[in-house]
Amino acid sequence: MNKKHTFYFGFVLTTIIGLQACGTTNEVLDEKPSEVIVEVMDVAFKNVASGNLQGDGAEGINEGGVVINSQEEWTSLMTKMNSVNEAVKEQSIDFNNTTVLAYFDQIRGSGGYTVEFASVSQTSKSIQVQIKRTASDGNDIEIMTQPYSIVFIEKTDKTVVFINQ
Repeated sequence: MNKKHTFYFGFVLTTIIGLQACGTTNEVLDEKPSEVIVEVMDVAFKNVASGNLQGDGAEGINEGGVVINSQEEWTSLMTKMNSVNEAVKEQSIDFNNTTVLAYFDQIRGSGGYTVEFASVSQTSKSIQVQIKRTASDGNDIEIMTQPYSIVFIEKTDKTVVFINQ
């Protein structure tokens, strides 16, 4: 064989071996995309109560979100909130159609702080609650407070995630 034929033979052989090593299967074509598009929808909510607890933590309510799906849970929360001062008026709630969401801020050393529900949205698996905190401007009375906000949403059994903005 001359040099030219040897070169072409080597080139063809290398190409065949290279293509064989790459190989393809039907599995690659049948794979589902790894990226899943999640649809997020707004959830309507009704503000029920907001303000400040003033018991310097005597109410026994920790910072964070609370999901209430029964009259017993609601009565327990109201009892705690009203143990020091009248924070929330008793209400009759249809827990067959309503879920109550409450958020309690940390205990603060002065007034002027607030917390509110900025938005509530849902995916197929969870409810996401955006919490907006507003800080004091520094000119407020020095008193121990714990800002809170309570809303009603349509009944849900989904996991609720509270997110601070």
